[in-house]
Amino acid sequence: MMLSALRKLWHTLAQTVRGPTMDPSFLLAFPLLLALSTPCSACICKILHPQTFYCMSDIGELTETPEKCPPRRRSRPGEQKHGGGEALVIRTVFKETAWGTLKSMTHFFLLSVVVADIIGQGRGTFLKRNYKIRVTEILKAPQNVGKIDHLYTPKDWNKCGYEVRTPHQSQLLIAGYLRRGSLHFTRCHLVYFWNSLTREQKLGFRAGYERGCKCKVQPCLFCWRDCPEPDVTDCVWQQRGCDYQIWEGNHSLYSICAPAPSGHCEWTRINVSSYQPPITTPPTTSMNPSME
Repeated sequence: MMLSALRKLWHTLAQTVRGPTMDPSFLLAFPLLLALSTPCSACICKILHPQTFYCMSDIGELTETPEKCPPRRRSRPGEQKHGGGEALVIRTVFKETAWGTLKSMTHFFLLSVVVADIIGQGRGTFLKRNYKIRVTEILKAPQNVGKIDHLYTPKDWNKCGYEVRTPHQSQLLIAGYLRRGSLHFTRCHLVYFWNSLTREQKLGFRAGYERGCKCKVQPCLFCWRDCPEPDVTDCVWQQRGCDYQIWEGNHSLYSICAPAPSGHCEWTRINVSSYQPPITTPPTTSMNPSME
């Protein structure tokens, strides 16, 4: 239905535009409209700068919302319908919150960022896949954090679950929510190979990004138009070709959005030569499964 409406819109605009060619701005916008017309899916992720991953609220709450999706195809003549033709999916959302607005103490998580090795499969639950991990560096975690030796992620790919396709994965940068000694995360959280980061990004996660957590990185998504004017606490993040699927360019790979002497937040290149962060190695992790 959505695709049909887009085709009608295309035809209407083609008839109304004067001259042999169509308005270039619409040609650029059309692929975005097609992207927005994808079938209903339970996994929707934000586009985030690495600094934003680090500076996300320390407190998060897990919520599940039922949502009806339209049928993928019409029933054929004589074919029996099931459930009225609509599918019901459960959208799982990690919502940033604060202690004062926390609804349930059984659903809160503390944001943590670690570098870890996945060393094997653990005992999962009915809905979650479990991996045993060896944490090699803690970049952000609550004070006096204990052992972090297990990783939980949804089994369902449509619920943003992460799957390890090899027996082991080494030096993964993972941002997730810590609960009872286990890290819970989805593909919408940060998971990236540590050795693939630039030196500036590594220093950012170790020390630099924390300095900019009072600022906000605002992505410029509509690249065929001028980016919005930044607020005092904002830095506009623009990537080449409006491609936000991977980190590239100066802002993503080498810079931090931090307060300047003027009081405004500005992009600043991270100086790796002036600071060598100490590496904190946590105690040996336990191999006993930590079940919910």
